[in-house]
Amino acid sequence: MGRSRAAPAHWLRAGAASFLVALTIGACTADTNHITGRVLSVEGEGLAVTGFVLVGEGGSQIRFAVDPAADRMEFPLIHLRDHLLSGEPVSVTYEEREMTVDQAPAVVRVAVRVEDA
Repeated sequence: MGRSRAAPAHWLRAGAASFLVALTIGACTADTNHITGRVLSVEGEGLAVTGFVLVGEGGSQIRFAVDPAADRMEFPLIHLRDHLLSGEPVSVTYEEREMTVDQAPAVVRVAVRVEDA
């Protein structure tokens, strides 16, 4: 008489795997933000810049970590030290990423691009 309409197990596994991949990709995407300001401090030693603090409009201080995958050839981060000395502003594109800092969850502003303003 009637045939069972249950989906084959491999279809269910494939569907579940696709859902998990989409969920993971959605969780990893971050909105990019932009700000222009003056460099207040640069963290790191020598050529290894690990972060910096920018003074935005209204005097707010914003700390940025540096994305290790950022294109350092287009805007060498060591150039931030020049902006620190000259006071010339920079434009920063950043993402707010959920990370673990000091063994606690935190939202960190990660600079993905820095340009002369």
